[in-house]
Amino acid sequence: MTGYRIDRPAGILSVIGHTSQGVSGPTNFVIDPSGRWLYVNNSTADSVAQFAVL
Repeated sequence: MTGYRIDRPAGILSVIGHTSQGVSGPTNFVIDPSGRWLYVNNSTADSVAQFAVL
């Protein structure tokens, strides 16, 4: 999982963070309706990981 920041006026994409912890075979991603949480289905671990959207 890698997080990016988008600078729209400049057209620049910058990496803001990276982790592989809690992610095993990610296949599906969804952001909750509040926009605060990202959920990732881990197909090889039969689990779901939760990440805060900054």
